[in-house]
Amino acid sequence: MIKIVDDIRDVDIYLNLRDKVDWIKLTRPQAQRALDNSVKVFTVLDDDKPIGMGRVVGDEAVISYIQDLIVIPEYQSRHIGSLLIEHIIEYVKSLTMDGSRMMLCLMCAKGREQFYVNLTKNKVNNAPCAGLETKVKEKKFTVYQLCFMALMAAVTCILAPMSVPIGPIPISLTNLVVYFTVYVIGTKAGIGSYCIYVLLGIVGLPVFSGYVGGPAKIAGPTGGYIVGFILMAAIGGFFIEKFKRNAVLTIVGWVLGTAVDYCLGTVWFVYVAKCSFAYALGVCVYPFIIFDIAKIVIATGLGHAVRYALIKAGLLNNGQVSAKAA
Repeated sequence: MIKIVDDIRDVDIYLNLRDKVDWIKLTRPQAQRALDNSVKVFTVLDDDKPIGMGRVVGDEAVISYIQDLIVIPEYQSRHIGSLLIEHIIEYVKSLTMDGSRMMLCLMCAKGREQFYVNLTKNKVNNAPCAGLETKVKEKKFTVYQLCFMALMAAVTCILAPMSVPIGPIPISLTNLVVYFTVYVIGTKAGIGSYCIYVLLGIVGLPVFSGYVGGPAKIAGPTGGYIVGFILMAAIGGFFIEKFKRNAVLTIVGWVLGTAVDYCLGTVWFVYVAKCSFAYALGVCVYPFIIFDIAKIVIATGLGHAVRYALIKAGLLNNGQVSAKAA
């Protein structure tokens, strides 16, 4: 039975829940102080099992913040977060002084703003007595994220040109680097890093497979595969962020993303090379399937290890580069 319990300020529960959603690691004294200084702590239990939490911090008069809103992955998409927010809103309403207004703020990941706006607008803005206001902050790229993107773009420029020619399409390390980069620094930063690499190649740096560069590479028969890596990264990144601790589903995401890249690249190859689909599949897809599966497995294992090592070191926060990276 799911229930919300007030003021369980257990540091072990707090740290365990943060760990389950891959948030930045806190020291035990730091976590304890955060709990002690909270206005209120709400813990979600399934019978006696902690599955989520949320904290209220603020001055109890002018402004309150919803902080550390957590629902562990196996309980997500079951409206538990919505119930928790509704519970917190009702509590903050009870703090609001007669004839006054209190601002209620929530920081969330970019892309989730509308969800929280829709969830709270009828319960908060139209509340006749509470008079609360909501704000949603979105995450933006920081200078540290840009540094990580530049670093991984440089790694791509070094490794991507290395290839083994086995026909019109060489075996390249480019997709291996893309798999790894997205796994470690996140979807948007990973795509940004790859786009930097592509732009460097377009302007003439010899960073494409076979140590060539220039716009002719993109316009040539294999250009579709290069562009298709962007869609591949988006699809694979979605699966990583949705199923963080499930290596099998992460691999499934990369397989689907790679299949999309195959489709886009092969269509472009047929158009430019003026050949049949059967010929294009024979030289551009079939010989590479086993190698790409191996790359996916390698990148998933290595990326998983590096990602969580960085998270534990405080250099990544839930897959996003942390300010501590400086």
